[in-house]
Amino acid sequence: MGSSSSKYTLDETLPKPKAKYYVNFYGRMTPNSPDGEDLGLSEPAPCWDFPKSTDKTIIILPEWSQTKMLGMTTNHSWNHAAFDPNYQQQLNQFGITEEKYKMIISRLNPILVGFAPFTRDSETYITELRKHLTKCNQDFPQSKWSLQIHKFATELSSTLFFENVYHSIKITSANAEEPTAEGEEAPVAEEEEETAKPDSPEAKQSPETEQPCEAKQ
Repeated sequence: MGSSSSKYTLDETLPKPKAKYYVNFYGRMTPNSPDGEDLGLSEPAPCWDFPKSTDKTIIILPEWSQTKMLGMTTNHSWNHAAFDPNYQQQLNQFGITEEKYKMIISRLNPILVGFAPFTRDSETYITELRKHLTKCNQDFPQSKWSLQIHKFATELSSTLFFENVYHSIKITSANAEEPTAEGEEAPVAEEEEETAKPDSPEAKQSPETEQPCEAKQ
């Protein structure tokens, strides 16, 4: 087993990280709730939505948690340290049962917990997540797994910003073609040796990274 500066112990038994990953930068726009409600300031502000599952694509989002009291929501947020535990029936077409899904998530969540809030060792934890997704590609060869990284900034002062990072997982058929149209997803890298560091200028300026979603009017 390897190690890093986080509390997570790297798993050296996993395959090389060939699963692709995508990076989205949203500036100071905040994420909406699953229902599309603004979770930002009280006054209207541009927001963005996490990708959603379709008939051809399955998206595993961060876990959404909320507390209701007397019919009113008192606390709600996306959990950057856990993936959605809810099983999607579409996964069954790839031989992924609910039990297997829970096992996969139980192996991914410790990585998020160990490296959150993802302000350091970004290359290490992304590589580790990709290794696990590569293992999923091997275990379920009819499917194709990739990592989606979502970043936005919170303004702490006129000169100080904090970068917020969330993750989602995209699952498609292994035979699905990579999108090529402008504005659609494009992978940052496939092979480990070709991967640009996510925090480097090369990664941020790469034409292969995804374009930010349009702000809601």
